[in-house]
Amino acid sequence: MTDAQRFGQVLSEWLGDAKDSGLAQLAHDLWHSSDDCRVLASAAGKLVACSELVGNWVRLQNALVPGVIFADLVHDDDTAAWRQFVAAPQQGRSLEVQLATQALAAPWFWVAISLRAYHDEEQRIGYFFSLRDLSEIKHVQQRLLHQANYDELTQLPNRAYFLKFLSERIQQLPQGEHFAVLFVDLDRFKIINDALGHSVGDTLLQKAALRLLQCIGEGSVLSRFGGDEFLISLAAANSLAQAEQRAEAVAKRILRELAPGIVVGADTLHVTASIGIGVYPEDSKTAEGVIQAADIAMYVVKSRGKNGFARHAAAMDHELFVRTRLEQELRQALADERLEVHYQPQASLRDGRVFGVEALARWQHPRLGAVEPAVFLELAEASGIARAIDNFVQNRALADAAQWQQQGLKVAVSVNISSAQIKQADFVAAFRESLQRANVEPSMVKVELVETALLEGDDDILQKLRGIKAMGVELAIDDFGTGYSSLSYLQQFPIDWLKIDRSFIAELKDGANTVLMDAILAMGKGLNMQLLAEGVEKTSQLDYLQANGCDAVQGFLIAPAVTSVELPALLTGERIPKALIGREFNTDLSM
Repeated sequence: MTDAQRFGQVLSEWLGDAKDSGLAQLAHDLWHSSDDCRVLASAAGKLVACSELVGNWVRLQNALVPGVIFADLVHDDDTAAWRQFVAAPQQGRSLEVQLATQALAAPWFWVAISLRAYHDEEQRIGYFFSLRDLSEIKHVQQRLLHQANYDELTQLPNRAYFLKFLSERIQQLPQGEHFAVLFVDLDRFKIINDALGHSVGDTLLQKAALRLLQCIGEGSVLSRFGGDEFLISLAAANSLAQAEQRAEAVAKRILRELAPGIVVGADTLHVTASIGIGVYPEDSKTAEGVIQAADIAMYVVKSRGKNGFARHAAAMDHELFVRTRLEQELRQALADERLEVHYQPQASLRDGRVFGVEALARWQHPRLGAVEPAVFLELAEASGIARAIDNFVQNRALADAAQWQQQGLKVAVSVNISSAQIKQADFVAAFRESLQRANVEPSMVKVELVETALLEGDDDILQKLRGIKAMGVELAIDDFGTGYSSLSYLQQFPIDWLKIDRSFIAELKDGANTVLMDAILAMGKGLNMQLLAEGVEKTSQLDYLQANGCDAVQGFLIAPAVTSVELPALLTGERIPKALIGREFNTDLSM
């Protein structure tokens, strides 16, 4: 007798007449419902029988046994929801819970459960549970959540996590207690990174982070705030003096730990640190204020020659003048159209050709030289001129695209749309007017927006995206994976492209660490969207992406961002970037 027959016999004995049409349908449902696990339980919730456990379901073979109370397998966090779910089952509704596996290595198993209750003369006689395996989906979601809160390079909490942590800590801190925040900036890092390459720079940051971790004690949190900047929140103190003494001791230890240099490969690289100290609540009663105080103190240390530390003082606030001056210069550069737009090529992995470019803002300061985009764009955001810069970049990019179109160059230009822009009531009309004014074909334009923009406005955002799509413009999600959008949510939007964030690509090392990327590529294909990988810098990354069906790439390995004058030379002739020359492509496929 087969397992199915044995299970059917159990059903017959338990439910009664096997010839009943309802029972026949139930038996059919139990044994022909794809890869789901099926469980029959009594009215008291005691397991009567279970379908054959294969694949991942084997992990539950010691748990789903006749006689066990099914509710006893449900995780404590899910117990209340489970009781409510069973008490009032609704057709078409499912509940996500964790089930105990009885396995030490993987004690919990995520499932989505739908159920059907059976009655005999209005008396409930049992349940049929259908369990869908969510383990892989939950794994990907957990990794995406981790990605949203932790820095991929150092695995430290990132800026967003630290700001949230600090705000919550301030709300919970008992009255009369103090704590210090240290703003740590690595001196000379940019010089080393530019001279020896990003790979060396990344390793240096990782090892520097480990040194910093050795310098803080219990109750302290270290965060990578961005680039070569780190923030430390120290344990609470009973007095201002104690908080300052504790911060000074940690700062001195950091300087000692960095002094011998850091070995990277065959080289010993020497970096020092400029450290600013801010204290709550003396310097500010907000998270942002305490960080700003520490930031100002750090800049003072740099102005004094670096490699030291300083406690914030009111007199240091003149440093704000420097930021104000830089903001004014940025405003003037925007007004005088001295900002530049560069274009990073995007290459197809189907034929090796450059088919598109992404428009990026650049600022060549007359005194400071090339200002890092992250620096002036953050300044623009804080000073309220980010939207004006976005408009400038978009208008310049559309004008350049029209010129390329007149030259017979078929290259689509991608422009980034901020959340603030798409929230504007007249966004669609304004964008249509921009296309008409530039006299550029909509098919030669892509609009990129970050995942989080999709979560702000729901139907309003959806209607606007449909309006853009109706013009013939393609839509792309930028930095995919960092916004933690649900995949079912993404399906609602008319998205053509998913741009995989560079942090995921950085994890691809010589063919290893591909589990998350495998899942992202599979999900993208399942959503029927084309995939473009950002930040491709290594041949091994390119090999993996091409072999696993990624549609396109951009990054330094393909080509750096170039000016509008330089771009046509890249698009004429063969138009195949050096990194793609000699590779085999399936030219029967089109983008």
